[in-house]
Amino acid sequence: VPFYEWDYGIRPYPEKEWEAEELSWDRILEVSKSLGDGIVERVEPEIIRDTRGVAVYAIFASKDPFLTSAVFSEKFREKFTETMGKSLYLLMIDRHVIYVFPAVGGALEEFGPGLVNEFRTTELPVSLEVFFLNDDGLRVIGELSRDGSSI
Repeated sequence: VPFYEWDYGIRPYPEKEWEAEELSWDRILEVSKSLGDGIVERVEPEIIRDTRGVAVYAIFASKDPFLTSAVFSEKFREKFTETMGKSLYLLMIDRHVIYVFPAVGGALEEFGPGLVNEFRTTELPVSLEVFFLNDDGLRVIGELSRDGSSI
């Protein structure tokens, strides 16, 4: 959903303003990629590792209200390739946090209940959708069940 800044934070574009500014989905994606590039350059993820030092997941967090635009940046996946591989699962549970899991050998399902609980209690929930990011781009592949038991 495209948002813009105003005096009280951010808000989605009403249809009237969308038309007045002659916006298109292609233009919104272009702006999102540009915003995302800047965010990716500024934000360093926190990599959570197991006792062997293997990356289990990462927390990509910032108070930037457009943080989720980072997933549209081609630089986003590059930040995680060395530690998590070329294929990633992404969850945007909260407006200010993106969880990143390796798609190969990852442990996303064991964190499902905790992520669902966070979604229920956060002030700015986004979605329980699970995104898959690889060479082909970004797409939704499922959703965490409301009880957190599966994808």
